[in-house]
Amino acid sequence: MSAAEYSVHGRVGVITLNNPPVNGLGHALRIDLLAGLERAAADAGIEAVVLIGAGNAFSGGADIREFDTPKIRMSPTVQEIIRRIEAFTKPVIAAIHKVAMGGGLELALGCHFRIALRGARIALPEVTLGLLPGAGGTQRLPRAIGPRAALEMIVGGKPVETEKAAQMGLLDSVIVGELLAGAIAFACEVVGERRALKRLRDLTPKMDDAASFFAEARGRVAQESRGQPAPMKCLACVEAALTLPFDEGLTLEHRCAEELERTVESRALRHAFFGERAVARIPDIPEGTQAREIRKAAVIGAGAIGSGVAKAFSNAGIPVTLLEIDGDCGSVADADFVIEAVSGDLDARKTAFEKLDRVMKSGAILATNSTALEVSRIAALTRRPRDVIGAHFTFPADATRLIEIVRGAKTSNEAVATAMRLARSLGKVGVVSGACDGFIGSRLLEPYMRQALFMLEEGVPAQDIDRALQEWGMAMGPFALSDLAGAGEYLRDAAGQPRVARSKIGEHEIVERCIFALVNEAARLLEEGVALRAIDIDMIFLTGYGFPSYRGGPLFHADTIGLENVVAAMKNFRKGHHGECWEVAPLLARLASDKKTFH
Repeated sequence: MSAAEYSVHGRVGVITLNNPPVNGLGHALRIDLLAGLERAAADAGIEAVVLIGAGNAFSGGADIREFDTPKIRMSPTVQEIIRRIEAFTKPVIAAIHKVAMGGGLELALGCHFRIALRGARIALPEVTLGLLPGAGGTQRLPRAIGPRAALEMIVGGKPVETEKAAQMGLLDSVIVGELLAGAIAFACEVVGERRALKRLRDLTPKMDDAASFFAEARGRVAQESRGQPAPMKCLACVEAALTLPFDEGLTLEHRCAEELERTVESRALRHAFFGERAVARIPDIPEGTQAREIRKAAVIGAGAIGSGVAKAFSNAGIPVTLLEIDGDCGSVADADFVIEAVSGDLDARKTAFEKLDRVMKSGAILATNSTALEVSRIAALTRRPRDVIGAHFTFPADATRLIEIVRGAKTSNEAVATAMRLARSLGKVGVVSGACDGFIGSRLLEPYMRQALFMLEEGVPAQDIDRALQEWGMAMGPFALSDLAGAGEYLRDAAGQPRVARSKIGEHEIVERCIFALVNEAARLLEEGVALRAIDIDMIFLTGYGFPSYRGGPLFHADTIGLENVVAAMKNFRKGHHGECWEVAPLLARLASDKKTFH
C-alpha cells in the first residue's frame, strides 16, 4: 500500500495521505505524494487535485520516526513538494480534517485553496520543540492571515479550530458533511468558475503600524521566552515576511531553522517530547502485557490530596467515589481501581488497606498515594500483593501531569500496565519507580531542598534563592514550592523579623548547589535500581516538579554542561559549608571520569 494513494473521481485527482497514526510527512509519503502530483499533471482529463488525509488527520507534520535521521532531509522535501504545487497550472486543494499541524499546515499553505471540516485543529507548533516552521510557514501564514495573527499562531504554537481559521482568512470554505465529497464538489466549482489560482507567495502583506507593533512584540516575546531563542527567531521571520521579498524571507527562515535545530534548548525540548513516549515503554515488562479496564474508581481520603485525585478522575470522565477515611468501604466494592490518599496517619492508612482488601472485588487494583509507607509493607497487609501498587500524584493532583507508578516486591506486570494506561486516560505521564522511601520525586527533592536550607542558614534570603532558581527556569523556587501560599516561615528569622542577607552567594552558585545536589542523588537512584533509566528521572522532574522543559530535565542538563564539570563544582563546594553533603555518587564519578553521559 502506498503512503500516498492516487485515485480519480471524474475530473478530480485525489491524493490520500496514508501514513498512520497522523499521516506524518515521512520520506515514503513524500515520494508517493510527488508521484501523485505528476500523474495528475500528466493526465489531460484531470482538471483539479485534492490532497486529503486518511484516518485521524490531514497531517500532523514531520514524521517523528525520522527526527534526527537523514531521511528527514532526503529529496523530495516538503519544500520541494510545495514548490511543485505552486507551479501547478491546475488548482490544488487541501482538504483538512481533525489535524493539520506543522509541516502538514505548511503543505496546505502551499496549496491554492484550503477547506476544512468543522472541529479541525490547525497549528504551527514548532516553537514548542525549540524550532520554527521551516517549510515556508513563517512567510506564507502572514500572507494568508496577516502578520498580527500569524505572529500569535507561530510564537504561541497553539492550535486554532476551523471556525476561527475561516474567520482569519486561512480557509476558503468550511465543509459540512462528508469531507471528500465536499472537496470534490469544491474542486469542480473552482474549475467551473475558472477561479484564479491563489499562490500565497505572490501576496504582499500590509500593516500600517508595523514598526511600533514589532518593537512592542520584541519586548514582550523576549520577556515571555525567558532566554529561549526560538520565539525571537520566529518573530524575526514573521517580520521578514513584511519587510523582505518572499524568497529572501525563505532564506532567512531556512537559516534560522538550521540554527535553532543545533541549540541546546531545542535538543532539550525534543528530549522531553520523546521522553514522554520512552517512559511509557518499561524495559522489563513484555509488550502486549494485558492492562485491566478501569470503568469505576474510588479515592479514600477526602482531604486536599484525595479531592484533587478524585477531580483528576472526574475530569477524565471516569466515575469516581470519594470517601472519608472512616467511610463505608463496602460502597466502593465494585470499583476497578481504588487509591488511598490519606494525609499523615500511617495507622489510618494500614487500616484502610485492611478494610479494602476485605471488600474489594477480585482483580481490583489497590493503590496508595503515600510516599511515607513503603508499597511492599502495604501489600503485606493484604491477600492480593500482586494487585497493590503505588500511584503518587504530585500536588495539586488534578493540575500536575505526573503519576509515579511504584512497584512493590510482588506487584504484577498487569497491575503496572493497568496503572500506566490509567495515567494516559487521565491525561498524565506515568513513570515507573522502584520502591524506596519517598519514591523518586520526593527522594530527589530532599537534597534539593536541603541545599536551599543550608544557604538560608548561611545568610541568603529565601526570596533570593527562589528568585535565582525561577530566573533559571524553575516554575517556582524551593521555598515557594514548600508552601504554595508563599515562602512563609522561611522569609523571617526566629524573632519574626525579615531575614537580612549576610552572604554574597551569587545566583549561579545558588542554582548549581541545588541542581547538582539533585543530580548527585539521581545517580544514586540509578545505581540502586530505583530508577530504571535517566529519562525516567528527567520526566519526573519535568512533569511533576516544574523543571524547565527547555533544559530537558536534571540529567539531560548535567549531560549538556559535562559531568566532569558537575563533579568539579561539587568538589569545590565541599571545601565550603556542609562539605559532607558533596560525596560524589560512584556512578556520577565513573561517568565523569570516562567522559560519558547519563543518556
